[in-house]
Amino acid sequence: MAGGKELALKSIGDIGLRSGKVLKNVEVAYHTYGRLNKEADNALIICHALTGDHYPGRYENIKGWWETLVGPGKVIDTRRFFIVCSNIIGGCYGSTGPSSLDPDTEAPYGMNFPLIEFADAVTAQVKLAQSLGIKKVFAVVGGSMGGMNALEWGMQDKIPVDRLVILAAPARSSPLVIAFHEIQRQAIMLDPNWRGGDYYGREIPSSGLSVARMIGVLSYRSEYSLASKFARKPAWRTGVIEDPYQDFTQRFDVQSYMNYQGDALVHRFDPNSYLYLTKAIDLFDISKGWESMEQAMAQLQGKFYCLSIDTDLLFPPYQLLEMTELRKKSGKTTAYYELKSIHGHDAFLIETAEMEAVLGQWLNE
Repeated sequence: MAGGKELALKSIGDIGLRSGKVLKNVEVAYHTYGRLNKEADNALIICHALTGDHYPGRYENIKGWWETLVGPGKVIDTRRFFIVCSNIIGGCYGSTGPSSLDPDTEAPYGMNFPLIEFADAVTAQVKLAQSLGIKKVFAVVGGSMGGMNALEWGMQDKIPVDRLVILAAPARSSPLVIAFHEIQRQAIMLDPNWRGGDYYGREIPSSGLSVARMIGVLSYRSEYSLASKFARKPAWRTGVIEDPYQDFTQRFDVQSYMNYQGDALVHRFDPNSYLYLTKAIDLFDISKGWESMEQAMAQLQGKFYCLSIDTDLLFPPYQLLEMTELRKKSGKTTAYYELKSIHGHDAFLIETAEMEAVLGQWLNE
């Protein structure tokens, strides 16, 4: 489900997973910007969020999901850094995932795909980086799910990492996040077209995925954001002003927006990937395998920079502040910033000017 975008694919062979299983013949879809310097130490890894892809910056006619910050002369400068962004394994934009063919059966994996954790994703990403000739990573930057992915980069020991930039992501997922994801997954799995995950070549569970996406979008916003954007205005985006007081099917503007967000994802994302990646978020706990969270935070490579958002429902500031305070105890360089925004969890994608200032400081220290 690459949406017609040109793919760069790297075959990295088999990888062992935390679960003890082996994922065979793994391919990683990726895109790079800029050039690797002769010392091979100017790489900047960007980790995407749940439904993101590997195009954070503009590429020809492809609009990047973070193109206000990634590009020539921008804060994540393609003239300074060799930027690498890959589609996470388990995803659906070219990397091996549930929609890929299982080499043992030559049929799509579906729900036979193994559980993925972000440590597994990093195993694949490190292999990609090594194949590209990268000897040292200047920074790993990630927001939301991508921030969890970035934290796991700090735990690997194959490639040195100078700094981690963690945006709107905690050290572990909370019960609230797990509960939100369970409702979303149930919406998909209760759609009759899901068929236990075996829908490839047939009608997909579009209604379930649409509802899951609407629930997700609601959790990414705040009451202030919705009130500011929509208030109680009637829907009008189809060119006809609706009257929700006259007919049950007539909508408020916020309903129209939610319907649009749900429908849009159906055309670009695999429902099974949505199941697996939300599960990976639920499983995330950077202290797994360590005696305590403090011990785990002390093990992370490099300088540590963390940004929270004051209106973030999913990952409220106190969670990220606690993580940062534990990191400080290690004596390593640590910085924390709380972004003030009405936009909720997605503010790191929206508040361009403030993000530019903060990232500029952290990438230049």
